[in-house]
Amino acid sequence: MLGPDKNGEFKEVTVKTIHCWKVHVKEISSGQIAAIALKLSEETKVWLGSKSIWKGMVLVNDIDPKACWSFSAEVWPLNGET
Repeated sequence: MLGPDKNGEFKEVTVKTIHCWKVHVKEISSGQIAAIALKLSEETKVWLGSKSIWKGMVLVNDIDPKACWSFSAEVWPLNGET
């Protein structure tokens, strides 16, 4: 699933290939840098429009993903040089 858009919707896409450091791989994990070739359905192409894929979108392996626009957190700054 690819998304979210401004309405929090996700659309189904098919991953054609994944390359990590110019090497073809079958899967990647969170935090890895990779190039991913996607196959988009006609419905997804219309949904994306001329904007293509924009900053903040994610590719997830979940049947019913939910978008989160804000959250609360308790932050504890660390002492020392960072």
